Amino acid sequence: MIKKISKPLVILSVGLLLLAISAVGSTRAALNARSEKYIMQANTPKLHVDLLEEQNGSFVSVEGEDTLKFTSIDRNNFHIGQTYPEKVKVVNNDGCKEFVRVTVKKSWANPDKTKDTTLDPRLIELGVNTADWYENPSESTAEESVYYLLPVFNPGEEKILLNSVKINGQVLEKVTVEDYFENGTKVEGTVVNKYEYNGKSFYVEVKVDAVQNHSPISAIKNAWGIDVDADENMIHKIK
Repeated sequence: MIKKISKPLVILSVGLLLLAISAVGSTRAALNARSEKYIMQANTPKLHVDLLEEQNGSFVSVEGEDTLKFTSIDRNNFHIGQTYPEKVKVVNNDGCKEFVRVTVKKSWANPDKTKDTTLDPRLIELGVNTADWYENPSESTAEESVYYLLPVFNPGEEKILLNSVKINGQVLEKVTVEDYFENGTKVEGTVVNKYEYNGKSFYVEVKVDAVQNHSPISAIKNAWGIDVDADENMIHKIK
């Protein structure tokens, strides 16, 4: 039997859509789906917490609907299993002390940019700076992770959130064997390997928001809906 192997992931592409919003007090934002993007609609003034990406050696603000550039990745020479530097940081440009939360969502898309829910977002591996950011397991899923800065975020302070991105080599293991056809006619004794991730794109969406550090237990409960033990300088425990 002849086996034809289709070249895997020949047009695997990368894209990172990053969203930013800051909120004070009770929930103040509505998340609306539009195509493959998400729009954050804020109804009140924001605390100013910025998200920045390193592009060609310099950090650039990527608030709103801007798309990260992934300047360390050559899309024409992308290697599965290779770790690429991808630095994203959060900066407190406000004059207030704040508590900060970041939500990171990973997903796959088809060539027509529709979301593919059959593929595993866990194979999109991000190098998160866990020395500074605490992931709350009760809020996290395979697709979405929720991180908190436990110490208060002081004016002018900045924290690296992401250091790298990699596509796990297991994407090459999701393969099916199918009959091979030429000009609509089945070729007996010949099969072809079809890689399910071939032609897919991966996306990582990031949302950051902040709450005041005054009366933090009630402020965090109202804004984020979680119970904490906290004072004005530290979240000691997320319940």
